[in-house]
Amino acid sequence: MTNLVAEVSGGLAGGSLVLVLCMAACPLIMGGLMWVARRRDSTSQQTPTGKAGRPGVVPAKRTMSAKQAELVRTRAEIDRLRAAENAARKAQKRSR
Repeated sequence: MTNLVAEVSGGLAGGSLVLVLCMAACPLIMGGLMWVARRRDSTSQQTPTGKAGRPGVVPAKRTMSAKQAELVRTRAEIDRLRAAENAARKAQKRSR
């Protein structure tokens, strides 16, 4: 394989130049692909237009209300579990 590269490129110096270019191209292409993928991910997570009409701006009020609703649901579930635990303890104390 290296003889073929040397013959095609016109000698050993040309062959090593082709190898060096190939070795440099691989990380550069990989970096470019990662950049494109990262850019594609960030644009898919943004909204088309925000509250201010600027592209990619997520309205803070909607995001916070969803988080607050989740917090309320979680707190309610914790309260239900604590009440059930207290009821079980009281029932256990009565049976003794």
